[in-house]
Amino acid sequence: MEKLFLIGIGAIVGIAAVILPVGSMIYDWQTAVVAAPPIAGGFVAAFEMSKTSLAKGLPHLSTIALLFTSFYKNFQFTSSYQVY
Repeated sequence: MEKLFLIGIGAIVGIAAVILPVGSMIYDWQTAVVAAPPIAGGFVAAFEMSKTSLAKGLPHLSTIALLFTSFYKNFQFTSSYQVY
């Protein structure tokens, strides 16, 4: 159980360590912060970031969070695909 927890936390920290600096260099800090949670957490994180962006008066970032999740999910490979 501890190993699973450490792998999960390590993945989230690793994603944040890469996405936040690189994303803020390419775009801006707010866009990088909105884009990081959907990568690490999926739809629920994207939905929460969308709500938070709307509450802060940034509707363009709200749209980016949901669009990013839909693009990410379309190109994500899962273990349910079997190669024969």
